[in-house]
Amino acid sequence: MNIAVQKQIPKNTFGLICTICEQDEPIISQRLFPYFKNRGSKKLLSLGVMEDAANSNTCPDYRGDDYAVTYKDNMPGFYKKDVWHEVSYDHIRMHRLNINSLVSVITKDLDAESAHEEIIKDYFFRIGTLKINKRDVPIFFARRIQFQKILEEVYNAVTKRYGINKGIILTSSSYLPFGCSKLLGHEVISLKDCMIHDSENYHIDINIIKAAIGAKEKQEGFSNGYRTAYFNGIEYKFTKKQAAIIEALNKHGGRINKYELLAEADSEQYDLFRIFRDSKGVYHSAWDVIIKNDNKGNYWLAY
Repeated sequence: MNIAVQKQIPKNTFGLICTICEQDEPIISQRLFPYFKNRGSKKLLSLGVMEDAANSNTCPDYRGDDYAVTYKDNMPGFYKKDVWHEVSYDHIRMHRLNINSLVSVITKDLDAESAHEEIIKDYFFRIGTLKINKRDVPIFFARRIQFQKILEEVYNAVTKRYGINKGIILTSSSYLPFGCSKLLGHEVISLKDCMIHDSENYHIDINIIKAAIGAKEKQEGFSNGYRTAYFNGIEYKFTKKQAAIIEALNKHGGRINKYELLAEADSEQYDLFRIFRDSKGVYHSAWDVIIKNDNKGNYWLAY
């Protein structure tokens, strides 16, 4: 656990940051910012996660109703029923969420190997990589991914990035579009769902990320008994007779004549292809993909 980062921002405050992050313009007014008081507001400013923005052009009265800001003697205020009410500049100050700084905080918290890259300005970032199950897993961050336009832009971005392993897209959104992980080819996880539960402070639970990526992965190769196989993201299932052929091919480890193969598989079938073809003449999906032949009676496995 990265203790230094874990103590920086209270967990509830980080949840509010995620909510602000989902706004089109991630800005919060000064009148709401005090809600962060004693909950990390100074830390947010010092980290650069929140920064001063332009003054608001509206100001609330004591009931919370907004009025247009005007100025008298260089002081802000508003008219209510023709009565002038002066306010301090603190009442109209705005704070903007700095997305790049937020991504940096997430990177440090994960203790990831940094590869900070802004792929889609203000919306989609490459954070870095984490070592999970002995391989490098790319980690991304996206905001407002529940909106179709943003989802499409992220999809276009990830599909153009060849050679990238399946990874994790962390998002500030609490509402994920149905099937978005399958669409994007990466596991999409809400930041609010992967914060550590037994702490008052913000920290991402790496075990949740490991579980998400591990639950979707299957071991490449054949199962015990050769009744199933998993290669290149595709799962194949075999009958008992087909599994016997696959086992014989795998144990032989190279090209083998069909008669020798059928004998090793203890099959009474004369033509090997009939074992992998149904009554309608449709071949098994593994045929000519995993199971190869030279049309001269020799067969082997390709994987």
